[in-house]
Order: sequence, then C-alpha cells, then structure tokens
Amino acid sequence: MGRVEQQCPRGSQCHDGGRARLRRQDARFVYASQLPWRATYRHPYEDPPEILRAEMHEALFGARADRRALGGALRLAGTAWRHGFGVNSGSRVEVPLDGAFVRFEAWFGIDDSVLEEREAQHLKAEVDARVLGDGKVLWEAKGVVKGEAPRRVGPLDVSGVKVLTLVVEEGGDLHGLDRADWVDPVLVRK
Repeated sequence: MGRVEQQCPRGSQCHDGGRARLRRQDARFVYASQLPWRATYRHPYEDPPEILRAEMHEALFGARADRRALGGALRLAGTAWRHGFGVNSGSRVEVPLDGAFVRFEAWFGIDDSVLEEREAQHLKAEVDARVLGDGKVLWEAKGVVKGEAPRRVGPLDVSGVKVLTLVVEEGGDLHGLDRADWVDPVLVRK
C-alpha cells in the first residue's frame, strides 16, 4: 500500500490555483531525484577565474537534489516542492534508467530565489531547457523567464531509455541569475 504525499505545504500557494496536489506514492513510481544521478556543469565563460576551478566551481554551481541550487526549498511561482533538482544554467543532470521506466513527467521553471535578488530587477533570468532520452530530444522549452508559471514537462515516453538527461542552458541574457528547478520529476516503472 502506498502513502499519500502533499506536494505543497499549508499556507503556500499551489501552482494549480490553491489546491494542494496529492500524489499516491507506491512501488510503481519514483522521483528521479531519489535515484542515483550525476551532474555536470559547464561554466558560461571560456576561462573562468582560477578561484572558480574544480571543487569550488562545482560547489557553487552544481546541481542539488530536492534543494535549490543555492540551498533551501525548491520554489516555483510561490509553491514549495519536496522533490526535484535545483540547477544553474550550464547544467546537465543524468539519471540512469536502464530501460526500467515507461513515463517521465515534471514541472520546470526559474526558481523563486531569483525574484528575491536585488540585481534581478535588471536581468531577465532566462534559460532554455531540454529533456533528452539517450541523447534524443524528448521535450524542449526556450525563453523560460523569472516570474512565469512553471512549464509542464510531459508526460514523456521513456520506454527503453537507458539515460535520461535534464539540460539547462543560458537564455538570451547569458548567465544572469539563471537558477532553475525541475520539480515533481516522476518516473513510472514498467
């Protein structure tokens, strides 16, 4: 028997007009952020300063599971989410599926932390995002900007896919506060 999990806490606004979404958690589905995963990060500048090399570079800009890129709860359009990946633009999150799943779905957007930054007033915080299945584009969104409603990802057919990759690249404003979240990243088993 599965358990029921509330996706947005009491007192916070949900993306669906204020109704908390409930998801029955059972052996048939899993959150991608709870599986083994690996991430890579490509700095937007060809030759970043020496201080931003290797471990420090990854610590500052690397992906986080079930947290914002800079720590704290994942938040899109005023809604807090328990599960997902917080990333910066230039990130690739790879989740090995080994053909064990048939469907992937999620929500994607710019993390609300960007709205809290003073310098965000002058930056669009714009990204482009893609979901790849063994290198093939399954979903794509261009020009995702701060403050807009989260974009629905899927449901996508991932039957037979060995590696699912979540890609976020700089949008039209280069690398200006481009912190994004993949939230509620659900994989359904065969």
